[in-house]
Amino acid sequence: MKSPLLAVEDLHLTLSVPSGLFKALHGLSFTIEEGEVVGLVGESGSGKSLTASAMMGLLHPSHQITGKILFEGDNLLEKTSQELMRVRGNRLSLILQDPGQALNPVLSIGTQLVEGLCHHKKIPWKQAYAEGIVWLEKVGINNPSERMRQYPHELSGGMKQRVLIAMALICQPSLLIADEPTTALDTTVQLQILLLLSALQKQENTSILLITHDLGIVANFCDRVLVMYAGQIVESAPVKELFSSPKHPYTQALLKSKYSLLGNKNERLHIIEGSPPPLNRQFKGCSFSPRCPAAMDLCINSPPQICLNASHQVRCWREHIPASSQN
Repeated sequence: MKSPLLAVEDLHLTLSVPSGLFKALHGLSFTIEEGEVVGLVGESGSGKSLTASAMMGLLHPSHQITGKILFEGDNLLEKTSQELMRVRGNRLSLILQDPGQALNPVLSIGTQLVEGLCHHKKIPWKQAYAEGIVWLEKVGINNPSERMRQYPHELSGGMKQRVLIAMALICQPSLLIADEPTTALDTTVQLQILLLLSALQKQENTSILLITHDLGIVANFCDRVLVMYAGQIVESAPVKELFSSPKHPYTQALLKSKYSLLGNKNERLHIIEGSPPPLNRQFKGCSFSPRCPAAMDLCINSPPQICLNASHQVRCWREHIPASSQN
Protein backbone atom coordinates (compact mmCIF):
# COMPACT_ATOMS: atom_id res chain seq x y z
CA MET A 1 0.00 0.00 0.00
CA LYS A 2 1.35 3.42 -0.98
CA SER A 3 2.30 5.71 1.91
CA PRO A 4 0.55 9.10 2.19
CA LEU A 5 2.40 12.17 0.97
CA LEU A 6 2.24 13.63 4.49
CA ALA A 7 1.65 11.82 7.78
CA VAL A 8 1.56 13.79 11.02
CA GLU A 9 1.80 11.39 13.96
CA ASP A 10 1.12 12.27 17.62
CA LEU A 11 2.41 15.84 17.27
CA HIS A 12 2.80 17.72 20.56
CA LEU A 13 3.98 21.32 20.80
CA THR A 14 5.01 23.09 24.01
CA LEU A 15 5.59 26.82 23.64
CA SER A 16 8.23 28.68 25.62
CA VAL A 17 6.94 32.16 26.54
CA PRO A 18 8.00 34.73 29.17
CA SER A 19 5.36 33.40 31.58
CA GLY A 20 6.64 29.82 31.26
CA LEU A 21 5.87 26.69 29.23
CA PHE A 22 2.47 25.59 28.02
CA LYS A 23 1.17 22.94 25.67
CA ALA A 24 -0.38 24.30 22.48
CA LEU A 25 -0.83 21.20 20.30
CA HIS A 26 -2.03 17.93 21.81
CA GLY A 27 -1.29 14.76 19.86
CA LEU A 28 -2.22 15.79 16.31
CA SER A 29 -2.42 12.92 13.83
CA PHE A 30 -3.59 13.23 10.24
CA THR A 31 -2.56 12.39 6.68
CA ILE A 32 -2.67 14.06 3.27
CA GLU A 33 -2.62 11.93 0.14
CA GLU A 34 -1.02 12.82 -3.19
CA GLY A 35 -3.27 15.21 -5.12
CA GLU A 36 -5.67 15.65 -2.17
CA VAL A 37 -7.10 18.95 -0.91
CA VAL A 38 -7.64 18.90 2.85
CA GLY A 39 -9.35 21.70 4.77
CA LEU A 40 -8.29 22.61 8.32
CA VAL A 41 -11.03 24.58 10.09
CA GLY A 42 -11.63 25.96 13.57
CA GLU A 43 -12.02 29.22 15.45
CA SER A 44 -9.17 31.70 15.83
CA GLY A 45 -6.69 30.50 18.43
CA SER A 46 -7.35 26.79 17.88
CA GLY A 47 -3.78 26.14 16.67
CA LYS A 48 -4.23 25.98 12.89
CA SER A 49 -1.40 28.37 12.00
CA LEU A 50 0.84 26.82 14.66
CA THR A 51 0.32 23.48 12.92
CA ALA A 52 1.40 25.02 9.61
CA SER A 53 4.46 26.62 11.22
CA ALA A 54 5.44 23.28 12.77
CA MET A 55 5.15 21.55 9.40
CA MET A 56 7.29 24.22 7.73
CA GLY A 57 9.93 24.20 10.48
CA LEU A 58 9.32 27.86 11.28
CA LEU A 59 9.00 27.57 15.07
CA HIS A 60 11.54 29.16 17.42
CA PRO A 61 14.18 26.67 18.67
CA SER A 62 13.08 27.30 22.28
CA HIS A 63 9.72 25.64 21.59
CA GLN A 64 9.52 21.91 22.24
CA ILE A 65 8.00 19.66 19.60
CA THR A 66 7.62 15.88 19.65
CA GLY A 67 6.04 13.30 17.36
CA LYS A 68 6.61 12.85 13.65
CA ILE A 69 5.97 14.89 10.51
CA LEU A 70 6.62 12.40 7.71
CA PHE A 71 6.80 14.18 4.35
CA GLU A 72 7.65 12.12 1.27
CA GLY A 73 8.94 9.45 3.64
CA ASP A 74 11.28 11.70 5.67
CA ASN A 75 10.67 12.96 9.20
CA LEU A 76 10.96 16.75 8.97
CA LEU A 77 11.54 17.01 12.72
CA GLU A 78 14.84 15.14 12.34
CA LYS A 79 16.22 17.42 9.62
CA THR A 80 18.79 20.13 10.23
CA SER A 81 18.09 23.77 9.35
CA GLN A 82 20.06 23.41 6.11
CA GLU A 83 18.19 20.26 5.15
CA LEU A 84 14.85 21.97 5.83
CA MET A 85 15.85 24.88 3.61
CA ARG A 86 16.26 22.44 0.71
CA VAL A 87 12.69 21.19 1.24
CA ARG A 88 10.94 24.43 2.17
CA GLY A 89 9.89 26.45 -0.88
CA ASN A 90 10.84 23.53 -3.11
CA ARG A 91 8.84 20.39 -2.29
CA LEU A 92 6.82 22.05 0.50
CA SER A 93 5.46 25.59 0.11
CA LEU A 94 3.42 28.05 2.16
CA ILE A 95 1.06 30.89 1.23
CA LEU A 96 0.75 33.31 4.16
CA GLN A 97 -2.42 35.14 5.18
CA ASP A 98 -1.57 38.74 4.27
CA PRO A 99 0.02 39.35 0.86
CA GLY A 100 0.95 42.89 1.89
CA GLN A 101 3.05 41.57 4.76
CA ALA A 102 4.49 38.57 2.90
CA LEU A 103 6.18 40.51 0.08
CA ASN A 104 9.37 42.52 0.56
CA PRO A 105 8.56 46.18 -0.26
CA VAL A 106 12.09 47.03 -1.48
CA LEU A 107 12.50 44.16 -3.96
CA SER A 108 10.84 43.92 -7.35
CA ILE A 109 8.21 41.27 -8.02
CA GLY A 110 10.53 39.53 -10.46
CA THR A 111 13.37 39.30 -7.96
CA GLN A 112 11.13 37.82 -5.26
CA LEU A 113 9.39 35.45 -7.65
CA VAL A 114 12.44 33.77 -9.16
CA GLU A 115 15.01 33.76 -6.34
CA GLY A 116 13.61 30.47 -5.01
CA LEU A 117 13.71 28.94 -8.46
CA CYS A 118 17.37 29.90 -8.90
CA HIS A 119 18.25 28.59 -5.44
CA HIS A 120 16.41 25.26 -5.55
CA LYS A 121 16.63 24.33 -9.25
CA LYS A 122 20.09 25.81 -9.89
CA ILE A 123 19.10 27.43 -13.16
CA PRO A 124 20.51 30.67 -14.64
CA TRP A 125 18.83 33.95 -13.71
CA LYS A 126 17.76 34.70 -17.30
CA GLN A 127 16.02 31.33 -17.65
CA ALA A 128 14.40 31.70 -14.22
CA TYR A 129 13.19 35.20 -15.12
CA ALA A 130 11.51 33.88 -18.27
CA GLU A 131 9.90 31.13 -16.18
CA GLY A 132 8.63 33.79 -13.77
CA ILE A 133 6.85 35.59 -16.61
CA VAL A 134 5.19 32.31 -17.59
CA TRP A 135 3.96 31.78 -14.03
CA LEU A 136 2.55 35.28 -13.77
CA GLU A 137 0.56 34.46 -16.90
CA LYS A 138 -0.58 31.18 -15.34
CA VAL A 139 -1.98 32.97 -12.29
CA GLY A 140 -3.88 35.44 -14.46
CA ILE A 141 -1.75 38.60 -14.15
CA ASN A 142 -1.86 40.84 -17.22
CA ASN A 143 1.26 42.44 -18.69
CA PRO A 144 3.52 39.98 -16.81
CA SER A 145 6.78 41.41 -18.18
CA GLU A 146 5.86 44.83 -16.81
CA ARG A 147 4.68 43.38 -13.46
CA MET A 148 8.03 41.63 -13.01
CA ARG A 149 9.70 45.08 -12.87
CA GLN A 150 7.18 46.57 -10.44
CA TYR A 151 7.20 46.66 -6.63
CA PRO A 152 4.52 45.34 -4.24
CA HIS A 153 3.05 48.80 -3.50
CA GLU A 154 2.21 49.15 -7.21
CA LEU A 155 -0.06 46.08 -7.21
CA SER A 156 -3.57 45.55 -5.86
CA GLY A 157 -4.26 43.09 -3.04
CA GLY A 158 -5.63 40.50 -5.46
CA MET A 159 -2.59 40.78 -7.73
CA LYS A 160 -0.22 40.45 -4.77
CA GLN A 161 -2.05 37.29 -3.70
CA ARG A 162 -1.63 35.90 -7.23
CA VAL A 163 2.09 36.67 -7.03
CA LEU A 164 2.29 34.70 -3.76
CA ILE A 165 0.55 31.77 -5.42
CA ALA A 166 3.04 31.89 -8.29
CA MET A 167 5.94 32.06 -5.81
CA ALA A 168 4.58 29.05 -3.92
CA LEU A 169 4.04 26.92 -7.03
CA ILE A 170 6.93 27.94 -9.28
CA CYS A 171 9.15 25.09 -7.99
CA GLN A 172 6.22 22.67 -8.42
CA PRO A 173 5.95 21.49 -4.79
CA SER A 174 4.27 18.25 -3.76
CA LEU A 175 2.38 19.98 -0.95
CA LEU A 176 1.11 23.53 -0.63
CA ILE A 177 -0.04 24.93 2.72
CA ALA A 178 -2.44 27.82 2.15
CA ASP A 179 -3.00 29.68 5.44
CA GLU A 180 -6.15 31.80 5.04
CA PRO A 181 -5.08 32.78 1.51
CA THR A 182 -8.12 35.02 0.87
CA THR A 183 -8.54 36.75 4.26
CA ALA A 184 -7.41 40.22 3.16
CA LEU A 185 -9.37 40.22 -0.12
CA ASP A 186 -12.87 41.30 -1.05
CA THR A 187 -15.48 38.65 -1.87
CA THR A 188 -15.19 38.81 -5.66
CA VAL A 189 -11.40 38.53 -5.62
CA GLN A 190 -11.63 35.72 -3.03
CA LEU A 191 -13.63 33.61 -5.46
CA GLN A 192 -11.20 34.35 -8.30
CA ILE A 193 -8.23 33.29 -6.16
CA LEU A 194 -9.92 30.08 -4.99
CA LEU A 195 -10.92 29.10 -8.52
CA LEU A 196 -7.36 29.80 -9.64
CA LEU A 197 -5.92 27.64 -6.82
CA SER A 198 -8.33 24.84 -7.68
CA ALA A 199 -7.43 24.94 -11.37
CA LEU A 200 -3.67 24.99 -10.69
CA GLN A 201 -4.02 22.16 -8.15
CA LYS A 202 -5.64 19.94 -10.75
CA GLN A 203 -3.14 20.99 -13.43
CA GLU A 204 -0.06 20.38 -11.26
CA ASN A 205 -1.58 17.55 -9.11
CA THR A 206 -0.39 19.43 -6.02
CA SER A 207 -1.72 18.43 -2.61
CA ILE A 208 -3.10 21.33 -0.57
CA LEU A 209 -3.70 21.90 3.13
CA LEU A 210 -6.20 24.78 3.12
CA ILE A 211 -6.48 26.58 6.47
CA THR A 212 -9.67 28.61 6.66
CA HIS A 213 -12.58 29.80 8.80
CA ASP A 214 -14.99 29.59 5.87
CA LEU A 215 -17.01 26.37 5.75
CA GLY A 216 -18.41 27.37 2.36
CA ILE A 217 -14.88 27.32 0.91
CA VAL A 218 -14.29 23.89 2.45
CA ALA A 219 -17.55 22.52 1.03
CA ASN A 220 -16.69 23.62 -2.50
CA PHE A 221 -12.93 23.13 -2.75
CA CYS A 222 -11.82 20.34 -0.37
CA ASP A 223 -11.90 16.55 -0.51
CA ARG A 224 -11.58 16.05 3.24
CA VAL A 225 -11.79 18.25 6.33
CA LEU A 226 -10.08 18.35 9.72
CA VAL A 227 -11.92 20.19 12.51
CA MET A 228 -9.60 21.66 15.14
CA TYR A 229 -10.40 22.89 18.64
CA ALA A 230 -8.01 23.92 21.43
CA GLY A 231 -4.96 22.33 19.84
CA GLN A 232 -6.60 19.01 18.91
CA ILE A 233 -8.22 17.47 15.85
CA VAL A 234 -11.72 16.71 17.15
CA GLU A 235 -13.20 15.40 13.88
CA SER A 236 -11.92 14.24 10.50
CA ALA A 237 -14.03 13.07 7.57
CA PRO A 238 -14.63 13.38 3.83
CA VAL A 239 -16.32 16.72 3.16
CA LYS A 240 -19.69 15.36 2.02
CA GLU A 241 -19.89 12.98 4.97
CA LEU A 242 -18.96 15.65 7.50
CA PHE A 243 -21.50 18.15 6.19
CA SER A 244 -24.29 15.56 5.98
CA SER A 245 -23.54 13.76 9.26
CA PRO A 246 -21.32 15.74 11.68
CA LYS A 247 -20.56 13.79 14.84
CA HIS A 248 -18.73 16.11 17.23
CA PRO A 249 -20.85 18.74 19.06
CA TYR A 250 -18.34 21.43 18.06
CA THR A 251 -18.62 20.53 14.37
CA GLN A 252 -22.40 20.49 14.65
CA ALA A 253 -22.35 23.93 16.25
CA LEU A 254 -20.03 25.33 13.56
CA LEU A 255 -22.33 24.11 10.80
CA LYS A 256 -25.40 25.57 12.54
CA SER A 257 -23.60 28.91 12.84
CA LYS A 258 -23.12 29.20 9.08
CA TYR A 259 -25.36 31.86 7.58
CA SER A 260 -27.24 31.02 4.38
CA LEU A 261 -28.85 33.51 2.02
CA LEU A 262 -31.41 30.82 1.22
CA GLY A 263 -32.50 30.40 4.84
CA ASN A 264 -35.26 32.10 6.79
CA LYS A 265 -34.33 35.77 7.07
CA ASN A 266 -36.20 36.08 10.39
CA GLU A 267 -34.51 33.07 11.97
CA ARG A 268 -31.97 33.96 14.65
CA LEU A 269 -28.39 33.01 13.78
CA HIS A 270 -27.10 30.18 15.96
CA ILE A 271 -24.09 31.02 18.13
CA ILE A 272 -21.69 28.89 20.17
CA GLU A 273 -21.99 30.08 23.76
CA GLY A 274 -18.78 31.06 25.50
CA SER A 275 -15.34 31.64 23.99
CA PRO A 276 -12.56 29.37 22.73
CA PRO A 277 -10.10 28.64 25.54
CA PRO A 278 -6.58 30.09 25.37
CA LEU A 279 -4.04 27.55 24.18
CA ASN A 280 -2.32 27.60 27.57
CA ARG A 281 -5.41 26.31 29.40
CA GLN A 282 -5.18 22.64 30.29
CA PHE A 283 -8.25 20.42 30.65
CA LYS A 284 -8.85 17.32 32.72
CA GLY A 285 -11.45 16.11 30.25
CA CYS A 286 -12.77 17.32 26.86
CA SER A 287 -11.64 20.85 26.02
CA PHE A 288 -15.06 21.63 24.48
CA SER A 289 -17.03 20.47 27.54
CA PRO A 290 -17.42 23.99 29.07
CA ARG A 291 -19.30 25.09 25.92
CA CYS A 292 -20.98 21.81 25.00
CA PRO A 293 -24.74 21.56 25.67
CA ALA A 294 -24.48 17.75 25.64
CA ALA A 295 -21.54 17.42 28.07
CA MET A 296 -21.68 14.58 30.63
CA ASP A 297 -19.67 14.14 33.82
CA LEU A 298 -17.38 11.80 31.89
CA CYS A 299 -16.66 14.57 29.37
CA ILE A 300 -15.56 16.94 32.12
CA ASN A 301 -13.37 14.47 33.99
CA SER A 302 -11.78 12.22 31.34
CA PRO A 303 -10.13 13.07 28.00
CA PRO A 304 -12.19 11.52 25.17
CA GLN A 305 -10.68 8.87 22.96
CA ILE A 306 -10.92 8.92 19.18
CA CYS A 307 -13.75 6.85 17.74
CA LEU A 308 -12.68 5.39 14.39
CA ASN A 309 -14.24 3.93 11.32
CA ALA A 310 -12.90 3.56 7.79
CA SER A 311 -13.00 7.30 6.99
CA HIS A 312 -14.71 9.24 9.80
CA GLN A 313 -12.90 9.96 13.08
CA VAL A 314 -14.31 11.86 16.05
CA ARG A 315 -12.96 12.65 19.52
CA CYS A 316 -16.14 12.50 21.65
CA TRP A 317 -17.35 10.25 24.48
CA ARG A 318 -20.87 10.14 23.07
CA GLU A 319 -19.61 8.13 20.11
CA HIS A 320 -18.41 5.42 22.52
CA ILE A 321 -21.46 5.24 24.80
CA PRO A 322 -24.91 3.92 23.76
CA ALA A 323 -27.51 6.69 23.62
CA SER A 324 -29.60 4.92 26.27
CA SER A 325 -26.71 5.27 28.78
CA GLN A 326 -26.03 8.98 28.17
CA ASN A 327 -27.32 11.55 30.65
